[in-house]
Amino acid sequence: MSRQTALDTLDLDDDASEDEVKAAYRKRVKETHPDSKTGDEEAFKRVNRAYERLSD
Repeated sequence: MSRQTALDTLDLDDDASEDEVKAAYRKRVKETHPDSKTGDEEAFKRVNRAYERLSD
């Protein structure tokens, strides 16, 4: 996953701080978790990959 795709997945700007990345990740995980009403396993996996890419 490219850095830009990861930023888009978490709905972040290029200059997002580490704290902003963490906050966006937590928000998106809650929205996409498969156990939630609106959960989607594939979206959840994308969110996790995006966070891993941005926290490298």
